[in-house]
This record gives sequence, C-alpha cells and structure tokens, in this order.
Amino acid sequence: MRAVAPGAVLGAPEGRAEAVEDHRRALELLTPDDAQIRDFRRRRMAPTLRSRPEIPDLLGTVARAASSAGAVGIDGDGPYEVLSLRGGLTATVRMRVSDEPPFLIEELTVDTTGAGQGEGPGGGPVEPLAWADLEPTLAEAVEWGFSGTVLAVRDGEIVHHQGYGMADREAERPNDVATVYDVGSQPIDFTRAAIWLLVQRDALSMDDPIARFYPDAPADKRAITIRHLMEGSSGLPNFHHRSSDDDWDLSWIDRGIAEQRILNGPLLFEPGTGSAPSHSAFGLLAAIVERVSGQTYEDFLAANFFEPIGMERTGPYGDDLGLPESAFAVGYGDYAAADPNIPPRWGPTSWLIKGSGGMVSTPHDLYRFFDAMRSGEILQGAAREGYLDRGSSSGATDRGFLFIHAWPGGDADSMVLFTQNALPDHPESRRLRRRLAAMVSARLIS
Repeated sequence: MRAVAPGAVLGAPEGRAEAVEDHRRALELLTPDDAQIRDFRRRRMAPTLRSRPEIPDLLGTVARAASSAGAVGIDGDGPYEVLSLRGGLTATVRMRVSDEPPFLIEELTVDTTGAGQGEGPGGGPVEPLAWADLEPTLAEAVEWGFSGTVLAVRDGEIVHHQGYGMADREAERPNDVATVYDVGSQPIDFTRAAIWLLVQRDALSMDDPIARFYPDAPADKRAITIRHLMEGSSGLPNFHHRSSDDDWDLSWIDRGIAEQRILNGPLLFEPGTGSAPSHSAFGLLAAIVERVSGQTYEDFLAANFFEPIGMERTGPYGDDLGLPESAFAVGYGDYAAADPNIPPRWGPTSWLIKGSGGMVSTPHDLYRFFDAMRSGEILQGAAREGYLDRGSSSGATDRGFLFIHAWPGGDADSMVLFTQNALPDHPESRRLRRRLAAMVSARLIS
C-alpha cells in the first residue's frame, strides 16, 4: 500500500502523477551507461539539481543497485517518493518531483547503508489513519514529543480541533486551538490568491510580461510572465540572499533591494524552458501586488482576505496582532532568533522572504482561508479554478515550526491542517503526517 503524504500536491493533475511514475520506472531501468545517465540528467532533472557535481556518481550508484535488484519497494515520505532497491547492492532512493509542469526531479538522494527497509518513514508501507483512531493516536504522539495543533475536517465538518504538547516549555504553557505559529512558506498561497484576485479584477493578466511592471528590466528577464513566476518556470533562482546577510530569512532588506537582486541576478534557464522552485519568484509577485494595487503587500492581504474571512490571528513577523506574547508558540528548532523564540520578536518580515514566508497563523484561521477559496466567496470562475490547482501545501522553518495542509484538492471537503513547533523531522512525525494525509484522501491509496 502506498500513501500519498502531506507536502505532495494531492490535487495535482494526472500529468504529475504520470511524470512521477515515469521517473520511477526510469530509475528502476537505469543502467551504468554514461550516455543513459547523461540523458536521465538532461531530460528528468531540474537545472539546479542536474548541475551538481555529485549527480553522475549518485546516478551511477542507483544504476548499479537497479541492475542487481531482486526486489523493488515503492513508498512515500512526506513530499518524497521512496524507491527501495534490494539485491546485490541495496539502496533507498528518495525523489522529490516538482509540483508544476514539466514535473522535473528537484531532489534525489541515495542511501546504501540498508536503512529504511522496515515499516515506517523511508521504507515499507504505512497504514492510513482511521478517523476513529484520530484522537487516541494524537494523544499517544505527545509521548514521543509531538507539540502542535491539529484541525481535521470530514465531509465539510470540523470533527477534531485540539492542541498538544507545550507552546512554551519553560512556562509550562500548553498549545491550544488558538495558539499562533510560524507557518513557513504557506504565504505562497496568500500570494497566489492575491495575484488571482488581481487577474479577476482585470488589473493584470497571467500572460503579462514583467516588463509591464519593470520597464527597465534586463533583457534576459523582460519576457518572464506572471504565469512563469507562478508556475516555477521563470528561471529565477530559489533565493536572493547574499553572504553579507547575517540571517538568510530575517536580515532586513527593503523591496527595492529585493527587486534589484532578483532582476539583476543570473537565470537558471531561459524563461519557460525549464522548471525549478523559486521563492524569489514569489517575492517578485508580492512586489507586483504592491505596484499594481498601490497598497503594501500586508495591507492588500488584510483588506481582501484576512479581514473579510475573519482571520484575526494571521499576520507578518514582528506584529503581535494585538495579542499577548503568551498567544504565540515558541519555536524549538536549530536556530533561535530571540528569547523567547517567537515571531513577534523577530523583527518585520524582510523582503528576503516576503511573498513566500514571514507570516504567522493558526490552523483555524488557515481553514477559514482554504474554505473561502474553495467556496467562491472571494475568487470566482477561472480565478478560483486557477488557485485550486495547487492542492495541498506545506511549509517549515529551521526554528522548529512546520505547517501541513493535506487536502485532495478541487472541491473535496475533507482535510487536515497540522501545525508543529518542535521535532518536525522526527521519524514518527513524518509517519504521522503520512497517515493523516492518507486518512483524508483514501482514493489516493493504492
């Protein structure tokens, strides 16, 4: 049995599912032939991955394992497809495929230690969680350190909404349904919604080139369109930080500096000819929202989404939202940026991450947002359909926070919103997320 887990786009078109299957078959059939390995890199890997110097040796290892494999196992691990090759050389291959056409491989790792062959994350089947087992399973998760809030919706009704573990260990303050968390890269969905709303209002078009908004843009970028930025085919690099930035998330730069860095940096490929994830693309989209609307990015989101929907606990870093510090979960990750390590103390959201990060929310606020997007309350017609193409989403930070929205996509009315402030990479955390995703999307289990 194979579970499609959080982080994968559960509502993606069949083209992606077919591409994933095709990549998997190609890995199984890979041989240690230099020409075949070169062709695999050229046709199947995103430019940022194929250019890495270790890739030929890595693919050679996969080829040797595949050539001697007597058994092949297929599994999922968060956003990854996992291929277990067992034979003369045992290897576990983890592959992450882009959510957007042409669905290239964005990450590929190989483990030849023999680990990951048992049941659980990284190898072997994982049973989907039964709805009846939801509450006791989450209660048991606290024993291995789960700390967060879970909201589950079944057939359009909230059937579970509860906090677990500690929002602040030192103060012994537990998480509850109103606890506010950093939500990682979830603001990508806010930016997408903002662009689609401007399209709906005929303020811009998906096929507008950025030269409309940046008349002095360099020649190699003038033909980048809004669609390219939205779909990961702009050729822009993933980030635009510099070595001089003390913190690659939190160091302050303004919009002008961000635009200058993004527009004057090198492209990974000619716009429209490849696919690669780009937070910088969403930073540029956020800047375009400001240029077109005449409002700040935050004010546009608040006026058009957060306030009408009733999202009172959603906003940018550095803003306490009128709440006491005790309303916020402390992040227990590798890098604390303040004491206590909560977003209101991190300073205003920098244009290093604006448009694709730098915001806080709660599972219930985000449920309000997703429900409004699905219902047609704000986006209608082609704009609504364009937004809903994304399906499920996820976001994480190295400060201990994780947000997962597991949802089959389209008009499906079951979902799980899962927020953590500690141990997001714990093996049991990954396993729990996979089982929750399977629970709301049984049709994707095979």
